[in-house]
Amino acid sequence: GEGADKCMPCGPGSVSNADHSLCQLCAAGTEKADNNTCVECQDGFFNSEPGQPCRMCDVGTIGLNALACYPCPPSYTTTREGSSECDGCTEGYYRDPTITDATECVRCPETAYCAGDSILGTTLLPVPHPGYWSNRSDSTLIHYIHECPRGEEVCLGGRPGFAPLASVSTEAWAHQVC
Repeated sequence: GEGADKCMPCGPGSVSNADHSLCQLCAAGTEKADNNTCVECQDGFFNSEPGQPCRMCDVGTIGLNALACYPCPPSYTTTREGSSECDGCTEGYYRDPTITDATECVRCPETAYCAGDSILGTTLLPVPHPGYWSNRSDSTLIHYIHECPRGEEVCLGGRPGFAPLASVSTEAWAHQVC
């Protein structure tokens, strides 16, 4: 017959059908793999348009069904792009250190500052405001913020960027008696 004498590769985002007679776009929620097949977007990635590559979900959203990313519940976030789990807390909340197997975001005490998981790779606990202190050597007591008996000149607090903290080591601060 008059059939084609050579195969032409399908364009980006499309694969050939069973009898190699035409190219078809990969469906939404899938992307073209190296072996000329369409594969589902992995967890934390999405693709809402046929023929497009899968993209990472933004921080604060999770990919559950490969078609879209969904926002984390209030006070929760993700600690990285492309996540399928809301495993971090937003500013104003902290991860309870006494809960080990799940992320539970707890509201920051009014007498402290909680940066949440805005700094990658750290679990930030409540940092007392000036005039307050906490026992930072025991994770079960960390969220109990106490007022300093003699005022702010004794307990300067530990909010990030607060100059006097830079000269006091974390260990010394943990055991400082007000």
